[in-house]
Amino acid sequence: MNDSLCKTEKLCKSFGSTKALSDVDVTIRKGEIHGLVGENGSGKSTLSSIFAGIQKADSGTMTLCGEPYRPASTLGAMDSGVSMVVQEQGTISGITVAANIFFGKESQFVKNGVLNVKKLEREAQKTLESIGVTHIRPDILIDKLSF
Repeated sequence: MNDSLCKTEKLCKSFGSTKALSDVDVTIRKGEIHGLVGENGSGKSTLSSIFAGIQKADSGTMTLCGEPYRPASTLGAMDSGVSMVVQEQGTISGITVAANIFFGKESQFVKNGVLNVKKLEREAQKTLESIGVTHIRPDILIDKLSF
């Protein structure tokens, strides 16, 4: 039985002459929790960003739930249920809280070519409330909030 949730085999990534990853093998099984621990420059963010579709590996393979996994982009990774939460601020200036929450998923709020902003905001409100955030309105520009 293949209980592997995600797996990398011989994953390599270089930035110019700097080898960020060299033949990295990682297997994470369902129910396991792992931490990537290491010094700055040890490849933690590189490995995570490759799996999240932010960067491409130079070589090696990845699987997700036993199937080959090669996300073409962050949206492709998100469609597969993979995303990365970074410690840096990751919002898009000039759009609302709701638009930030559903960035890349706007199509679920479009009917006859028109974006249903009210439905987008309602769903964003539900999302905010589900994590205990009741003091932020989904219709305000993200720029109005402090980090």
